[in-house]
Amino acid sequence: MAFYESLGRLRSNQRKAIGGGIIAAILGLFFGLVFVANMKEMDQLGEALATKQAKIAKYREVEKNMPKVEAEVEKVQNQLDIVSVLIPESKEIPKLLADITNLGAEVGLEFTKFTPAGEAARDFYAEVPITLQALGTFHDTVRFFDRIGKFNRIVTVKGVSISNPHFAGDVVTITTDFVAVTYKFLERGGS
Repeated sequence: MAFYESLGRLRSNQRKAIGGGIIAAILGLFFGLVFVANMKEMDQLGEALATKQAKIAKYREVEKNMPKVEAEVEKVQNQLDIVSVLIPESKEIPKLLADITNLGAEVGLEFTKFTPAGEAARDFYAEVPITLQALGTFHDTVRFFDRIGKFNRIVTVKGVSISNPHFAGDVVTITTDFVAVTYKFLERGGS
């Protein structure tokens, strides 16, 4: 009670000043404890919000470019489809070799040597060389090379050597040695 009696003896201005000081102290404590702590949390949340907004802007930019990227993927897929017709996969090589043999027989060549050599790996494909020796007329040989050039697969002919011309009846027969090189896609991670 002594506190209240001593307050009563103070003048009105002094009591107001003490009351104001108490209110200021309470507000200072509130500001110091609650507001400053909340300000730190608000700053952290603001930074997190800015980071999230930056990510959203980046994703929106990616989303905006998606039609262009999808069109590019479709274009590359179409190119791959075209190339895969020209360059077979490994499982298609035996059929291609049989087609070459059949083509030679169709134009009148007789194969006396047919020796597949080892594959030569390149970036994404491998060369598959086959050493061939054929007997037939010059015209049959040229017709064979012409038809090979029109295959729906890539086949190159290298190292052509013509020898041993001789008469078989009224026709001149020649021996033609050459290497036919076809190609195949390499499986991912090797040949």
